Amino acid sequence: MNIERLTRIDLPRRAVSDLNSFRKTGKHTLWFPANTMTPRTTNPAAVGLVELATNDVMMDTLDYDQTTAENAQVSHNMPISWDEGDLTFKFHWTARGGASGDVIWGVSVLAVGEGDAQDAAFSATINAAADSLTTADDEHVTAETANVTSSGSPSPGDRLIINFLRNAGLGGDTLDADALLLGVEMFFILNGANDS
Repeated sequence: MNIERLTRIDLPRRAVSDLNSFRKTGKHTLWFPANTMTPRTTNPAAVGLVELATNDVMMDTLDYDQTTAENAQVSHNMPISWDEGDLTFKFHWTARGGASGDVIWGVSVLAVGEGDAQDAAFSATINAAADSLTTADDEHVTAETANVTSSGSPSPGDRLIINFLRNAGLGGDTLDADALLLGVEMFFILNGANDS
């Protein structure tokens, strides 16, 4: 198929414009579903799978205990056009029936590239503001975190290793049950329209 011909002739003018501007500089979002994360060997979050009762909707979760600061990690290779700057996050979560209280989620990041040691220290943990459970099994979304500065001297095209935890030891974390992580949004800045 001749993509150039398809673009010039067969697509509406607005669609052509959208294709040409598909990737712009500025703030962008990545979504990490819970089922793409790896529970840590030390203090791991538990893998959960729940079918909701009425419409058979599946919740694929990582379940974080209310008494231990449990963890899971994900890694993502960043585009070369990433500005290597600060990141922010929003946590999507829920809890089952009978629970009440607030949850405090935290995140830390390590950037690694060619020749870098992978067994290196993460950045300081940045906590999201405490988020209250309103209705069991409903989707809850935290406010966007403060800026997270990756450790490891980020460079273009580095891989980010990201650790997500429930900060159950903090006084403001009062949810009296497992907090079920559905996924996390990560926000970052691109300073180029492509990776050339």
